[in-house]
Amino acid sequence: VQASIMFSNMLMLSENGAVYVYGLDQGGAIGGAVTSGSGAVLIRSGVTQVAAGFGFSAFLMSDGTVRILGDNSSGQHANGTTEAVKGYSNVTVSK
Repeated sequence: VQASIMFSNMLMLSENGAVYVYGLDQGGAIGGAVTSGSGAVLIRSGVTQVAAGFGFSAFLMSDGTVRILGDNSSGQHANGTTEAVKGYSNVTVSK
């Protein structure tokens, strides 16, 4: 349904809302899901859009929240810091 590529990471969104990842996991952008360059399922369902950034990835979920994974050195996780983050940050986007 959708693909997003940035530098060495690729995200592919399937029709059922699952996200498959490929690449080098620069900055933890694909959560360590891929170690040999082959595809792996990162999120099993509930994703409506994906965006690959430089060292991070963003996922728009069906409930309207955004999940961020990977580098936070420039505040990519929108949590008010530039501290390292393990795992996902959930971001609520106001309209």
